[in-house]
Amino acid sequence: MTAVLAGVAALFGVLAIVLIVKLRKLQAQLLAERRQAAERLAEREALVREQATHAERERIYGDLHDDIGARLLGMIHSAESPEQADRARAVLQDLRDVVTRSRGTPGSLSDTLAEIRAETAQRLAAAGIELHWAINDDLPDPQL
Repeated sequence: MTAVLAGVAALFGVLAIVLIVKLRKLQAQLLAERRQAAERLAEREALVREQATHAERERIYGDLHDDIGARLLGMIHSAESPEQADRARAVLQDLRDVVTRSRGTPGSLSDTLAEIRAETAQRLAAAGIELHWAINDDLPDPQL
């Protein structure tokens, strides 16, 4: 009987050790999964902040371009001399360059061509010339 009790006690001891080892492995796995979840959450939060920052920057660039650009265009059209108009055009172009460069990636070929077309049309219109622009519809549109 003592041998049976000793055997049962040993069996319970082994079972307890197995359960403790298994429990520790599960705790370690749970801890690793929590860390991974925290890292993913931090990455998502960083991405959301980055997107919000980018959106705000774009809004500011748009406001700058629209407000200051409109004032410079007004100066160009109401300039008392060609030199004043040329200076205002140069400042307007500098503003466009700053806004365009600050926005980062240039976008696609069609986006870049659209910007060139708009700029060219505006400059020619200021000189009293109408732009006639033609583009091949089969033109590829790669990212630049």
